[in-house]
Amino acid sequence: MKAIFLSDLHLRQGEDEASLRFAKFLRREIAAGDLLLLGGDIFDLFIGDKKVFRAKHAAVLSALRDCAKAGCEIHYLEGNHDFHVKRAFAEFPNFKVHADDFALDWRGHRIYLSHGDMIDPEDRGYRFLRAATRNYFFRVFLRLFPGRGIDAIGGASSKKSRRYNHTDAGGQAGRERLRALYV
Repeated sequence: MKAIFLSDLHLRQGEDEASLRFAKFLRREIAAGDLLLLGGDIFDLFIGDKKVFRAKHAAVLSALRDCAKAGCEIHYLEGNHDFHVKRAFAEFPNFKVHADDFALDWRGHRIYLSHGDMIDPEDRGYRFLRAATRNYFFRVFLRLFPGRGIDAIGGASSKKSRRYNHTDAGGQAGRERLRALYV
């Protein structure tokens, strides 16, 4: 029995090499009694329980379902690229989705999991975006808006985000502010 922690895989398509390798890894390495902690952004984009995302990531979802059915305890912490996914995993046994940081006890160990996207209290832009996309009205919008439209908007946003130089985010003042959190 082992605990495996994974995050930020940013899998783009269910049939791409990275997704297929991850599905194979899950089937090969995860067994009954294991703990699998997924720390967010497993998928580059997976918002809500839309058919387009379930189809795009069918290979990985199938492997996760098989692991859960085999008796692996799985905890999925939503990230900033994959959220409102609770309904997508509702039928998976031994599978719990967390919208925010959480702690759990496992085999005498206390484990705390955080995606880290809220670590910088000064990142007001991201905090506003997160609040705007994690509320009731956005969930209603998700149910009404077609999945392909969400995929197109999210894909364009994700592509733009990848071009952004995160090492320059906030400049020197931002780096000092974050460094102070760890001292």
